[in-house]
Amino acid sequence: KFPDGDKAIQGILDQLGAQGIDFARDVEPALGPETDLVALDLGKSEIVGLTQPDDAGKLEALLAKADKELFTRDVDGWTAFADSTAVLDRFEAAREDGTLAGSSDYEDAIAEVDQDALALFYLKGGGLQGTIQQEEKLPPGALGALFPEGKVPSLAMSLKAEENGLRLAGAAKLATDEGGFAPENFKAELPEKVPGGALVYAGFNDFES
Repeated sequence: KFPDGDKAIQGILDQLGAQGIDFARDVEPALGPETDLVALDLGKSEIVGLTQPDDAGKLEALLAKADKELFTRDVDGWTAFADSTAVLDRFEAAREDGTLAGSSDYEDAIAEVDQDALALFYLKGGGLQGTIQQEEKLPPGALGALFPEGKVPSLAMSLKAEENGLRLAGAAKLATDEGGFAPENFKAELPEKVPGGALVYAGFNDFES
């Protein structure tokens, strides 16, 4: 749906081909109807992938072509994969303390975006806040100036295909409804003054605050 979009897709397929990977033969059957990536810690490269492959052998073969060795494990009928067994151990241990399905923070944030999407993204505000607060160059009171009660909001986003392109929507769960960098909602009036052919448009209200 985008100018030269077919060329971009072909470029990706060519890059895979240069690595000896054919999308239809090697990638598509290796992944199931849903594939997830989970970051356990923003400060470390501890990422776990999850999928239910249509062909388990194809998934094993695809992972074997990665730049570094990847390890797999069955987790409640899903194939989990990571770059070490220690990361998989931590993933399973963390699940014992509860899952996202039982997190009100996740449920509140993700409910604000379209569930029927190509992709969903969630970022836990508390986890991000812990990483930010460890930054030595962070000015005192910076979080309080930016966010209500100084708490970093959780964020949810969805990516959905539409007739003429893609729709990216996001929502943030703030500690309170007022304060910080999030003033009251408003109806933008400037689009009545902006040419219809504009490439990018961003609007803000109460900007002096």
